[in-house]
Amino acid sequence: GGSSSSGGSSSSSGLRLLSSPRTSASSSGAPPPGALRREASGGGAAAARHTLLMSAPAAAVEDFVGRAGALVSLGQLFLGVRRVAWLHGPQGCGKSALAAEFCRYYALPGDRLFSPALGGADRGGARLLRLGGLGPEAALSRLQEALGASVGEVQRLEASAAGRRWLLALDGVDALLDSEGAAPLWSFLSDALSAAQSLRLLLTSRRPLYAAPLPCKVVAFEVPPLSAEDAALLLARRSHRPLYQRDIDPIAAATAIAAASASGGRVEPPGEPLVLAGRQREFVQQLAGHPLFAAIGGLPGSILEAASRITPQLPSLFAHPVLQGSAASSSTSCVGDGALAAGHRAMGAANSEAAEAVGREVGGDPGGAAVDAGGADML
Repeated sequence: GGSSSSGGSSSSSGLRLLSSPRTSASSSGAPPPGALRREASGGGAAAARHTLLMSAPAAAVEDFVGRAGALVSLGQLFLGVRRVAWLHGPQGCGKSALAAEFCRYYALPGDRLFSPALGGADRGGARLLRLGGLGPEAALSRLQEALGASVGEVQRLEASAAGRRWLLALDGVDALLDSEGAAPLWSFLSDALSAAQSLRLLLTSRRPLYAAPLPCKVVAFEVPPLSAEDAALLLARRSHRPLYQRDIDPIAAATAIAAASASGGRVEPPGEPLVLAGRQREFVQQLAGHPLFAAIGGLPGSILEAASRITPQLPSLFAHPVLQGSAASSSTSCVGDGALAAGHRAMGAANSEAAEAVGREVGGDPGGAAVDAGGADML
């Protein structure tokens, strides 16, 4: 569900990321369908494997922006009595990025919700399993790889947490919602939650399964679109060139697009790129009012797709392919009153002198102060 970034979601920590299994349970060694095995298995190899998995570090979500409110809300939910949360929303809304960043942030060393105990990295922590595209049998094998195939192995993980909460996040369980073959997997999760009272479970899919056969209430959390300013910041960070005055000023855009059209598509040198210079909020507010965002909305997936088309060959954001033929802008082959009116409605009067000169209000910074959108470090 989403995107990098996200919204997407930002620095390395002690999350153990299980995006690919090391050794799946063989068909001969897997427990019979329906539940964890009740016998406790021998400790040595299994305990060593689980300790290794729990202490594996995870990278940050690249260009993760916003979502502070969602992270806090999820944290408060698990801080209370609830044990199962379900992130849901349409494709591209940022479910995967939010789940990964939640695991990373709250499992950082210290005194956070899932921080490992001081006695060792194998006590407590958070684990993320990516199950997108897997069928029930493959997903169950991956769970057994992570938690073990018996109650005894899950109980050892519970004991190693030393009384601290520990988290299992299952990302992309869509294929398991309506599958008749998923019953053994749900039974596995139910037994694990019953055997480990400190275990918390986070799931993601496009829709939640309120009636999931688990011993705890499922609390659904719909992932919202990014705010206007967070969406603008993500677009700036993911664009493949810096942003210029012509990207936010309809008048400058009209000139740049006309010049590109007259020269057969060759984009003239645009002048100095916008740089932050302590004015990030002002720039982001201007960018957030661009007609492009009326067309793409606030889903991180849509923003990343739009950013991938902002290249040195694009003369202006007003010429973005998304705006061609849309109600947000007139055809970019002739930027005239339609684009100026769109800029007027969306961006407001940022410069009254320029407004007088052209007989209408336009947004933009006449001083040319700018943001280098081509470098994430600047933002």
